[in-house]
Amino acid sequence: MAAPRKRYTKDEFLESLIRNNGHLWAVVEELGICYSTVDKYIKDYKLGKIVKELYANRHKRMIAKAETGLEEALDQKKQWAISFVLQRLGKEKYSEKVINETTITENKVIKPKIKNSKKEITKKLKEDD
Repeated sequence: MAAPRKRYTKDEFLESLIRNNGHLWAVVEELGICYSTVDKYIKDYKLGKIVKELYANRHKRMIAKAETGLEEALDQKKQWAISFVLQRLGKEKYSEKVINETTITENKVIKPKIKNSKKEITKKLKEDD
């Protein structure tokens, strides 16, 4: 006959949730219980709101870390970081073609010459007059 499983109190369960930043699979491993039991505890102890807050906080920390890493890669003039930022944040200013043709030489970003720039168009209009 199998030994009865330990029943965790609300405080014990909540402490594990907090220690694991709301990561439910980490709680499963730490407490040695199955995922359905974690779900049951969340429902029984009415911890749904707390779990959502812990998850949201963990998500915000992950985004902050990713942004820091991206900024560091930009400082190092990493091509993938430059392309990523221009494609996501500068998509209205830069076209996909311009981003993909951008190159880096000796830590300097070299942008391709764009045909018919504003200056060239203005110059041609003046020449035509």
